[in-house]
Amino acid sequence: MLKVNNLCKKFAKAKKIGTIHKSNSTSSAENSSSDAKEKHLPFELNDISFELPSGYIMGLIGDNGAGKSVTLNLILDRYIRDSGDVEILGKKSCDPNFREHVGALVGPIGIGPYNRLHKYTKRYKMFFKDWDDEKYNSLIKQFNLDDKARFYKLSDGMKIKYSLALVLSHNAKLIILDEPTINLDPASRIEMLDIFRELVVGGEVSILYSTHITSDLDKCADFITFLIDGKMQFTGEKEQMLDEHVIVSGEVDELEKVKSHFIGFKTNSFGFTGLALTADLPEGHGLVVTRPNIEDILVYYHKKEANNEN
Repeated sequence: MLKVNNLCKKFAKAKKIGTIHKSNSTSSAENSSSDAKEKHLPFELNDISFELPSGYIMGLIGDNGAGKSVTLNLILDRYIRDSGDVEILGKKSCDPNFREHVGALVGPIGIGPYNRLHKYTKRYKMFFKDWDDEKYNSLIKQFNLDDKARFYKLSDGMKIKYSLALVLSHNAKLIILDEPTINLDPASRIEMLDIFRELVVGGEVSILYSTHITSDLDKCADFITFLIDGKMQFTGEKEQMLDEHVIVSGEVDELEKVKSHFIGFKTNSFGFTGLALTADLPEGHGLVVTRPNIEDILVYYHKKEANNEN
């Protein structure tokens, strides 16, 4: 379905880079978190390669500023690549039919605040020969949207639902989304994840999406691509990533004996907890070993940098 080969992009001018992996902002941009510290530094995306087969969901994860949104925009040809190429269904991204195969929600959709939804939809669907009115109307009804409402009257969550209704209504084979469930209430997020799972059941549609809500990926992702500072830390099956890591806990007195095994660790009054590779698991010392989730892995790789600085 999707092949990304050696994508590289260097931003000579400063790019805002956040440092906190969670975001509650309404923006889908990676540097959107109001809690993020901003570093005005050059940024380089280096040799990003991965494959997403048909019929699967891949989560793109990393801290703010890791390169997730840059990667998605390079796949969509919105940025000029320094090197690398992208194939979808065996066709290069420069193919004139590329747009027909891809449904993308990366950044604002371009609707003015006073536009009525049905009028914008009428213009939007002209770009897609496989537009499905029945599917669109079904999603509008499912999302409890008023098609005649003006855009500015929608809540942030409703705006995301409307954007997704557009993206999902032209029978795209590859869906690319940047923070699709941000600002949705828990019930709406679960509803959206159910829709994603239904889309890929037939084996013809694949979904690539970035998110900071890693619990969503625990529920629905088949594959994970993990970026750190513009470089790829991991790409492959989610279960493989989880199997390759373990959470290790113990008493503080034992930390010095085992911390060289840790990717990252933290301490508190009860002891320490760290992330290690399963292949490098320290033995003995009264340690408790448990399986991590995706958020654990993301947090402790971030802790690695903090531990190295101390």
